[in-house]
Amino acid sequence: MWDIGALDLARGIAQRLDAPLASQRYSRMICDCNRHWEAETFIPTHGEGIPVPANVNLTLAERSRRRAEIWQPFQDGVENMLNARDVRNQRTLFVTIHSFTPVFFGKERDVEYGVLFDRDTTLSPALLKALQARHGDKALPNEPYDMTRDSDYTVPVHGEDRGLDSVEIEVRNDLLTTQEQIEARAEELVYALREAAESLGVTPDNQEGGTAL
Repeated sequence: MWDIGALDLARGIAQRLDAPLASQRYSRMICDCNRHWEAETFIPTHGEGIPVPANVNLTLAERSRRRAEIWQPFQDGVENMLNARDVRNQRTLFVTIHSFTPVFFGKERDVEYGVLFDRDTTLSPALLKALQARHGDKALPNEPYDMTRDSDYTVPVHGEDRGLDSVEIEVRNDLLTTQEQIEARAEELVYALREAAESLGVTPDNQEGGTAL
């Protein structure tokens, strides 16, 4: 299982912004790199009510193997990328991209764009404002779920704990089913991200080395 369309969307955004991108190629049914390795959902035993037999009654050795071979290299890669930017004194806006299903446990989701955050008070509200100016209540904060330290790892730890302007963007995946849709969403989000960045005083003219998203 993976977030449909999210990787192509992230690539489209990164390309347009000339920004570095870290991605994970493994299904989160093997292990979820956006969870702490001690979280219950790190290796899910069910996916929307459907059992995942290979994940039931795992040994500690198997959990540790997945952590060492999949989870840890991804975390190290993100940390190394951010450390390198710190060394170069580059301003960083930390953005993660996910997608979600239009129906979950039989309930339809009306929201199209979710702007998720835990403690961030800068980039998240600025991006939400930019998206709501075009999409109204189809763009909402902390939808389709609340970001917490239990539900997420990447933004709280790699972003907020480092003091970075940080946000997670969720896009409903029926808006990402064709390449044309993905390109359109990338254009929309790049426009909104640039608008949000400018509201924070981050522009190509006043930064050293660019901004990573």
